[in-house]
Amino acid sequence: KEGAVATENITISVKLEKCRDVSFKVKPSTAMQKLMDSYCLKQHLRIEKVRFEY
Repeated sequence: KEGAVATENITISVKLEKCRDVSFKVKPSTAMQKLMDSYCLKQHLRIEKVRFEY
């Protein structure tokens, strides 16, 4: 679109101890909570039992 500002996605890799990485392509404005919820859903984990460090 004319006059539209291009936003670049960033790739974030999340790694569970002793497991393979899961990569997410997200916009810089995406809330980390959304990414954490999505990761737990894909890995069949309860968000209350997971600690994210960055």
